Amino acid sequence: VRPGDTVHAEVTIKQLIPEKRRVVMSTICTVGGKVVIEGDALVMPTSRRGLAVASTDLSGRGSK
Repeated sequence: VRPGDTVHAEVTIKQLIPEKRRVVMSTICTVGGKVVIEGDALVMPTSRRGLAVASTDLSGRGSK
């Protein structure tokens, strides 16, 4: 990845853990169609609304 490159990120919600207020996400970042980094993340949304937003598909493409 170089300065000026456009990085495309795709994030998929893999699991919601509401009792612990956690979300497990899978992320893939590409530049020019080539994967430059991928991995999973365990995050803590800042509010209950964050959990609701995380459970919604924002890409408009439907779930995989």
